[in-house]
Amino acid sequence: QPCRHHIDVEFTEPTQVNFVSFKNHYTAFCSIKIKEWMIDSWVPLVEDKRLMSDPHLEHDAQDNYILHLDNPACDTSRIQCIRLYLSQPSPLWIHVKVQLKKLTFYRAATAEEVWAYIDEENKSGKAVLGREASSGGGNVGGNVGDMGE
Repeated sequence: QPCRHHIDVEFTEPTQVNFVSFKNHYTAFCSIKIKEWMIDSWVPLVEDKRLMSDPHLEHDAQDNYILHLDNPACDTSRIQCIRLYLSQPSPLWIHVKVQLKKLTFYRAATAEEVWAYIDEENKSGKAVLGREASSGGGNVGGNVGDMGE
């Protein structure tokens, strides 16, 4: 049966986030909304980003991604909560846990900086700064990697 789940990542203080990185695990589409600090409404930043070229095929179901969080209508330097919606319309993966692994948030100027940081972490054997998150409505503690600020 097709499914749609969400992950909420709440921060304890206003936080700047420009990019999110993760390893996909059978999520076909991802949407991201944020809630700014002390404002009780959700602002869309990413709408139905295609993560699998075909939801019925698994050849790209576990790729790594970096998504830029940007919307001129909101302030991404004062984020209180990030909500990621995960969709998998294919009935072929009903027994697979649709999720995003190694979910990490960054303050960075470019996606290239984030990729370089991830490559450096992988080479040095350091743990990734963020937390893995699975689908559902539960809260996940958010960590932000600071890219040289």
